Amino acid sequence: MTNWTDRVKSKAQEQNLKNVDIARAVGCTEGTYSLWMSGARNPKLNNKIAIADVLGVSIHWLETGEELPDPKTLPYISLDKASAFFDELDERRQQVLSESAICIIESDHKSFLLRMENDTMVNQTPSDMAISIPKGAKVQVDTVIAPEPGKILLIEHDGELSLRLWNPISKSQHSLRFINRLYGTFDLNYAGDIKDIYKGTAVGVSFLL
Repeated sequence: MTNWTDRVKSKAQEQNLKNVDIARAVGCTEGTYSLWMSGARNPKLNNKIAIADVLGVSIHWLETGEELPDPKTLPYISLDKASAFFDELDERRQQVLSESAICIIESDHKSFLLRMENDTMVNQTPSDMAISIPKGAKVQVDTVIAPEPGKILLIEHDGELSLRLWNPISKSQHSLRFINRLYGTFDLNYAGDIKDIYKGTAVGVSFLL
């Protein structure tokens, strides 16, 4: 059955309801009801809802032939499906860890311990103040000490964490950039209080052998 009138006729036949019975219950004439059933005239929504009520079905079923799932009924999930879901979740987590330049390997309320997995944060500009965080380095980031100009900060921007070198432009203007100049296109100029977005100050770097 592809038409709502076909579903009405089938349900009415199952319940031994005649056109006059439904028309009387809906509050229209039998002639008007017959026009609806023939497709010559289309009833208003409130009339369709009334017909659905008479037949003991939902308006959704009347229109589509399908019942909406009961929101009070929990869907059945097999153990195989649950296991497959968690396997996929773990696979995605491992993929994120392998593709992420920064991996948080420890965290508490006061600091993060980060590992640079597949990136090299190196200042290639010759300088006595050159800062480098090679691939495989572990970085301790303090989240309590307020940031100071020139510090490496762990910044959360657009939902992603990244290490940036911070330099103030003015009281409310800040330049946050990757140490490696190859990532210059990812530089961020921020207006506002730097404390509103910084997640910590790098306080130490160690290298993996």
